[in-house]
Amino acid sequence: MGLTLATIPLAVTNLSRMQFAVTAITHFLFVTTTIGMLLTTMIFEFMYVYGRGDTEKYGRLTLFFSRIFFFSFGTGVVTGLIMEFQFGMNWSAFTRLMGDVAGVPLAIESMISFFVESTIIGLWRFTWGKLPKRAHAWLGVGMLGASLFSIVWIIAINAFMQNPYGFRLEGGRARLTSLITLLQNPQYRPEFLHVLFAILITGGFLTAGIAAWQILHKRDTSAFKIAVQIGLLIALPAAFLQPAQGDDQGAATAALQPMKFTAIEGRYETEGSPTTGAPWAMAALINEDTHTTKAVSIPNMGTY
Repeated sequence: MGLTLATIPLAVTNLSRMQFAVTAITHFLFVTTTIGMLLTTMIFEFMYVYGRGDTEKYGRLTLFFSRIFFFSFGTGVVTGLIMEFQFGMNWSAFTRLMGDVAGVPLAIESMISFFVESTIIGLWRFTWGKLPKRAHAWLGVGMLGASLFSIVWIIAINAFMQNPYGFRLEGGRARLTSLITLLQNPQYRPEFLHVLFAILITGGFLTAGIAAWQILHKRDTSAFKIAVQIGLLIALPAAFLQPAQGDDQGAATAALQPMKFTAIEGRYETEGSPTTGAPWAMAALINEDTHTTKAVSIPNMGTY
């Protein structure tokens, strides 16, 4: 997508949108960092437990990267709690209408994240060197599984908010038909895969970057050279696949929310044709009063 700039009136609704957007973006950064770093930490621990030769360096890597994971998890929990409060404080009408639908997966995610996941994280942190190595490593797998299970339901809520699906209206309130139907939302699959690749990219490149910094300062270079390799092995395949997946999500948005997609591209009028496509605005200034756009565009690269 290009860069679209517009004058935004500072009404209560727009202030609420901006506040929620800042919180959501901040939270998402910690989500991808948390799960990405957890994945690399678990890989290092399994190499420590099941590897051959000098495996102590893998143990050092496990402990080193787990500290980053713990910090990111704690910060992510705080930003996530703020988002939950903002559902009621910023979007009370939405919560009254759709709360019975969005509340179910949100409750499931909260129980998994704040109870199951937090409990396992505490056990993993304070049983290092006390539990048998293999038992401790598989405890970490449970931690990773709980994190991914949380993602399943958070994406379900987001997909529902983008494309309401799997509900019926009764007495002026939305009622969920079934959890399975909620996961069958056409918006769900492309969103879930896009987030999954984002986790791999964030975790892999962050691991490689931190390890490269340690090598630059000549700290445990033999161990951190392996961390660079592992990080790149995780991140590079996902980085090559992510553009295609992003295009898939864009196609889903264009099909399910054409007006939203048009707004994202900064267009007021239909442009181009089905065969040639439309101009792609790399950067645009929008005048909302006259409904005109001044854009720097690439011909035929946009969506018709």
